[in-house]
Amino acid sequence: MGGVPAERIDEVMGRIGSESARMATLVEDLLTLARLDEGRPLDISDIDLVKLADNAVFDLQALDPTRTVGLTGINGRTPPMTLIVPADRDRISQVFTNLIGNIVRYTPDGSPVEIALGRSGDTAIVELRFYRADSSRNRRSGGSGLGLAIVSGILAAHRGNASLTKTKGGGLTVRIELPMA
Repeated sequence: MGGVPAERIDEVMGRIGSESARMATLVEDLLTLARLDEGRPLDISDIDLVKLADNAVFDLQALDPTRTVGLTGINGRTPPMTLIVPADRDRISQVFTNLIGNIVRYTPDGSPVEIALGRSGDTAIVELRFYRADSSRNRRSGGSGLGLAIVSGILAAHRGNASLTKTKGGGLTVRIELPMA
């Protein structure tokens, strides 16, 4: 009674391992949210959002070489050479990492992505636009479901925000706004 048949041990151990990893991610995400709620001080320095966007392009292409990833200006022009904001580099990097993870996790392989940068007055803007190239192929979802809450919390701590809108042609645009001063 209660024993696992020998032929299923590998399967059961694999499931235990994947559930353990999922729980570890959940705990880490909950700790991140708790730290944000505590109001721990930010380590503010001048960071270049263009460099973070370049890193995001590289990461997306490394995670899915079939994916077309473009960097552009907000209005379809050439992106700015730099876009400097006072921010905590690690936390803003986590914003990009969480959003890229969602793009890879929730869009079909090969779906194009566009990262647009610019400014409006004293506000820096980054938009991650992703499309659904083939809605019949869905990625297996995973994660804690807390990624966007963490993004929102990090941006709020920086006096910024994020918004979601539908992308023309099908898909989603995540717009990040951060004060430049």
